[in-house]
Formats: sequence, C-alpha cells, structure tokens
Amino acid sequence: MDVAVLYEEGLSIRAVAARTGRSFEYTRLRLHAAGVELRSQVAPTEPDPVAQEFARLYEDGLGLNAVAEVTGHSYRYVRRQLHLAGVPLRPSGGQPVEADQVAEYLASLYRVGQFGRGLSIRAIQKRTGYGYAFIRTRLLAAGVELRDQHGQPRKAVA
Repeated sequence: MDVAVLYEEGLSIRAVAARTGRSFEYTRLRLHAAGVELRSQVAPTEPDPVAQEFARLYEDGLGLNAVAEVTGHSYRYVRRQLHLAGVPLRPSGGQPVEADQVAEYLASLYRVGQFGRGLSIRAIQKRTGYGYAFIRTRLLAAGVELRDQHGQPRKAVA
C-alpha cells in the first residue's frame, strides 16, 4: 500500500502507520521522502463522541484518573474531552467524603479490638486491602478521633 495515497485520502500519519504495519516515524519519513506536504496538527475544537461516556462516569463521581483507567484512555485525553464537552471540572482533591457503610466498618475495626483498643490503620490496611489514605479519609468521615503511634488521641493542631 502506498502511504502517500492513504495520507492524501485523509488518514492521519498514525492511521496510515497502523494500516501498513509500520511505525509512526517510518511512515512520516516515507511521506517526507515522497514529497508529501504534511498537514499541520490542529487541536480539536469539538469533543469526540466518547466524551459523553467520560462525562457520565465523571458525573457519577469518578475522578479523571479513574475515568482514564476505566476507559483505557490517557488522563490528558479524558481531561481535554471533558473540557471540550463543557463539563465543569471539580477542584483538585475531589469531593468531600461522607460517612458510608465502609467507613462505619473501618471505624468499628479502629475503635474496638481484642484488648479494648482497636486496630491501627496499618493493621486495617493489611486486613482489608484498602490503601492507607483511603482508610484514614473514611475514618475521618465517620467522625473517628485518630490516635498517634503510641495509641494516644492526636493533639489538635493549632
């Protein structure tokens, strides 16, 4: 297949490379050698159809990284598509977490243990598989007073 013909039919360099089984750079060099004038790369001004799915997932509470992971696209692509679709982005740090059943369960592990004292966050992490920050955030959402490394209530920061 002639790469110049495919490119002039409107395919991108990446699409031509994929169709011919060659690398992007090889295809670009072949186009250059054939004297083909390459089109300028212009950022899209309209969202792709997939942006609706991104918006649905994002509005359901997923963060940008989670939407990217679930859909198999890059963080940057997801963010750009949401912006083009006019979806207002949440501030960094996400939405405030409210207490839920998981938070209450984690709080019960933290508050009560075998010897009257609950498990540490690290012990809960090992038992449940949740991450340290996730557990800590959920405990705070459940209104738990956190302990220091010696098991004493943490002092308030002034």
